[in-house]
Amino acid sequence: MRLRDDAAPTNAAAPTPRQRTGGSVIEHQAVARIRLDVASMPASDVVQLALWPDTIANWARTVRVSTSVVYNMLSRVKPYRRVRELLAHRVDVPVYVLDHLVDAARPLPQALRPPDPDRAPVRVPPARGAPPADTAALLLPGVRDGSNPLERRAVFRVETEIAALPASLVVQLALYPETLAAWARREGLPAPVLYSTLAGAQPHQQIRHSLARRLGTSPRDLDALIGALRPEPQATRPPALADAGAAPATMDAAPPGETEGGHEPRGDASPRSGEPSGGSQLPLL
Repeated sequence: MRLRDDAAPTNAAAPTPRQRTGGSVIEHQAVARIRLDVASMPASDVVQLALWPDTIANWARTVRVSTSVVYNMLSRVKPYRRVRELLAHRVDVPVYVLDHLVDAARPLPQALRPPDPDRAPVRVPPARGAPPADTAALLLPGVRDGSNPLERRAVFRVETEIAALPASLVVQLALYPETLAAWARREGLPAPVLYSTLAGAQPHQQIRHSLARRLGTSPRDLDALIGALRPEPQATRPPALADAGAAPATMDAAPPGETEGGHEPRGDASPRSGEPSGGSQLPLL
């Protein structure tokens, strides 16, 4: 019980922002949209999602190729065969898989198709993992349908990393096929201020309310997406953090290649829990 009015402590710790878990309404909208419309997305968007958290621009600098050349290749302006081969090597697929993603016709997004009462509703099952490229069909469809390994890899990336994606990318996926820049022009809002608001650097009440109304959510949902902490992407976590099911190493554990008795293990001995099995510990793209 306080008997006098003491000054409140000035060094009180600020509340820690909550961390995103991928369960918000807008994140669910983004996942549902890419499952439904990945076949209609431009090849550059699909490759960018498959590469995330790396970017096309960063990869282009690494291989000393102009970023405009890469985007022109992905837009079918010019074939640039050497660039296609380099990019196919980066995303770990045969060149013909990237050729199909770039050259095959794209269907209309679901939001732009006229209603057809005789057409059954599309139910896209969630991706069950990133498929290996060598299992891709040799004859890919002439019109993209989401079966391309890079399309499935992009869906898998969004499903597993939705909580780590920037708020601007989550909102962009939820708005597709409309872009953030097109929406800002339609609303008469400056695009730089829109991106600053989504980055949490410049709160803007009008943008928050207008964008929440466009998404069909409340401004509180949008604020939660912007203000919450993003977890580290799985692709950049150390193996011990990426593999949460691994048993912790003990201080008295024998070094790899030996047992506790100092003898070499038998050739058919399986690795103990917590030790690498010899395969890559990094998650698939």
